[in-house]
Amino acid sequence: MTTHRLPHPHGVLLDRDRPMGGQLDGAPVAGVDGDTLMSALLAHGRHAIARSPVYGRPRGPVTLAGVEGNLLVRAGDGAPQPADGMRLTDGLTAATVSGPPARGGVAGLAQRLRGGSPSGSVTTAGELPAGEAHELHPDVAVLGGGPAGLAAAEEAAASGAGVLVIDEQPRLGGSLVTGRWGIEPGRGGDEARRLRAALSQRDNVRLLTGARCLGWSADAGLTAVRGGQPYRVRARQLVVATGVLEQPMVFRNNDLPGIMTGTAVQRALRLWGVAPGTRAVVCTVNPQGYAAALDLADAGVEVAAVLDLNEDHFDGPERRACEHRGMRVMPGHTVYEARAGRAGRHLGAVVIDALADHEGDVSHATERVACDLMVMSVGTAPRADIPAQAGATRINDTYHGTLLVEDVPAGMHLAGGLNGAHDLNDVLADGRRAGWAAAKALGAKVGPRPDDPTGPRPLVDYPWPIFPHPKGREFVDRDADVTVADVRRAAAEGADLDAVRRATGLGTGWSRGALSALNALRLAARARGESSGGQVL
Repeated sequence: MTTHRLPHPHGVLLDRDRPMGGQLDGAPVAGVDGDTLMSALLAHGRHAIARSPVYGRPRGPVTLAGVEGNLLVRAGDGAPQPADGMRLTDGLTAATVSGPPARGGVAGLAQRLRGGSPSGSVTTAGELPAGEAHELHPDVAVLGGGPAGLAAAEEAAASGAGVLVIDEQPRLGGSLVTGRWGIEPGRGGDEARRLRAALSQRDNVRLLTGARCLGWSADAGLTAVRGGQPYRVRARQLVVATGVLEQPMVFRNNDLPGIMTGTAVQRALRLWGVAPGTRAVVCTVNPQGYAAALDLADAGVEVAAVLDLNEDHFDGPERRACEHRGMRVMPGHTVYEARAGRAGRHLGAVVIDALADHEGDVSHATERVACDLMVMSVGTAPRADIPAQAGATRINDTYHGTLLVEDVPAGMHLAGGLNGAHDLNDVLADGRRAGWAAAKALGAKVGPRPDDPTGPRPLVDYPWPIFPHPKGREFVDRDADVTVADVRRAAAEGADLDAVRRATGLGTGWSRGALSALNALRLAARARGESSGGQVL
């Protein structure tokens, strides 16, 4: 293995004694059992695997969460899927799907996304594979196997209800496994082992791991697929604990390979034992970003600077631990521009600047910092596709800096980060509350109502992580190469967000706006002279 592969205990999904080898676009890819195609490439220092659809810019992973259209690959005649979700198997032969840049700008891109170009035709995420679906009828289905989902399953199962836990990862635990809950690692792993052991001892709990949920409808319930086998899950009560997705910052050249979210870095380190860089700059506003900096330092990655967008920066144990280790912590600063290295295909440096306000303006007192990894942990958006399909609304809250999920229908219970909890104790407490509520709604015999999360909802999301540059190339939607200027032009005529989507192609790619819709909503509202607060996504 190369120097990017880390020793145990990093890489909890790996069986290092079982080497695997495949090909991507005819080039060999070596890894071990448990690797994805993307993690094996990262282990060899390769981030860029494709070109962007309009401008042909090199693109690599941002989230490692299986949601990015720039990472689409196809094995044989199979449906396209992101490289960070395709397991590396011996003899795998895969090809990138993105193809060359689309001709005709947005019109050419739209044709590709509709399947007009063989190199870019993409199976939509909601299509059900061929074959008869297995029908499952649990009392309570729990979607999400992270801390909130496992706590909800434990609480619901204690009532005697039949519980089904569905998770896209092969191993339950979610952020309990990948996150750092405090200044020292290990707390989340201990809780994950306890919850997995508790559920394994109950004969009224079933697990459907490695399964991707494709959608929900009133008639069919949940539709999921695992290994090509479709499932239809018709549950009497549904707990949704799908968590949140960290959102990218918007700045010049923010699409360069080597720019990743904090949770992506933690997944690379803990799940696949890969250090995605050698020298990092971290940009954050919350304890999770400082925790990611500590994780990188533990893995031997040099942390050149930790930038806190807030002038009165987060004062917690994670920040103090970073300072104690000698990291350069800079409150009131941001990354204003990224610059490519000599080959032009990877991050080589960032330009940092002091913030002039909280509206995206900088002081132009710049400093260049060499790095091959830039980490963003400045905001999240709820992974609320399933509640939205059931009729829930996602409303922008400018005070909390994220979307709130409201109008959730009867029979559905939100839990954990999806419901605004962030501290581990609060996430677990909210999961127990949701599991108890689901069991109670069934008429099952339940104990006393679990305690609610303590304290107010924390402010961990920055309301304007957008820093326009006079030279442009600040990408809002990587799937469709939509920039700040594109959104502003489309919104200047007074168009709503749906019209912006139609004009630019934003949200039409594989990610369906999961990494772009919130920032586009902010930009479009400002271009119209409106506040984005209270607007529905």
